This record gives sequence, C-alpha cells and structure tokens, in this order.
Amino acid sequence: MLSCPATSQPRLLRDVIAAPDYFARVSEVVLRIEAASEPASLIELLREATGLIGADVAAFMSFISDGDCESFRYLLACDPQWCVDYEQQAWYADDPWLAYARRHAEPIRASEVVVYGEPQAAIVRLAEHYGFRSTVVVPAPS
Repeated sequence: MLSCPATSQPRLLRDVIAAPDYFARVSEVVLRIEAASEPASLIELLREATGLIGADVAAFMSFISDGDCESFRYLLACDPQWCVDYEQQAWYADDPWLAYARRHAEPIRASEVVVYGEPQAAIVRLAEHYGFRSTVVVPAPS
C-alpha cells in the first residue's frame, strides 16, 4: 500500500494505475522533465512523477566514465541522507542496480537483479533502509 501525502489515505497501486487518466498524467510529467533545464525544477518534476506512478521514493543517478574522468549526478525524490550514506559506504562499481542499468535497456524489478557478494548486498540493504522496496530499475538512455 502507498500513502498519499495530500489525503493521508492509503491507496493501492492497482487503483493508482487503473485511473483512466493515469498514462496521460504520467506522460505529461515525463514530457516536462525532458524539457526542464534547471536542477530544482527537475527535482520537483521527479517528485511529482514519483507520486503519479504510485511510488513513494525515487532516485535518478547518472554515471559517466570516459576512462580518465568519472562523473555522477543524482536527482532525489527520497531522503537525501541516502545519497550521503551511499557515497560514504558504497562504491559505484559494487552497485548491482547501476551495473544492470549500464548494460541493459529494459526496466527490471530490482529483486530480479543478481546480487553478487556482500558489498552488493550491503548496497541493496542501504537502499531498502531508505524506502527503496519493491524497486524497479529503469535504465535511462544516454
């Protein structure tokens, strides 16, 4: 069950996605995300999209490596402490969800991503601690 902040009423995911205008509302926000140029507006749109799709938390992570330089970018619709703890306790090379997203184009339930060893399991536990449960990993095209 999901909690709707505006009404504090529990709502079932199946009811959220069954709404007749569900795909139209989500598509409209996705198009606004594509056109947004300011980080603050992107974060607000990510929060809006997160609620519209029926999720409680979300994070967008991009990672670029050209051999000599590595760059991360985060947009968070979750507790920002997750990002701080992730950067202090984890290493991107151990992140099983990021590894999946770097090699695939299809969305997948995080529970279906193979986790190898304790470092990867620790990253998953950290994410779960901050609300990333029943998670979907959605690779974003470059």
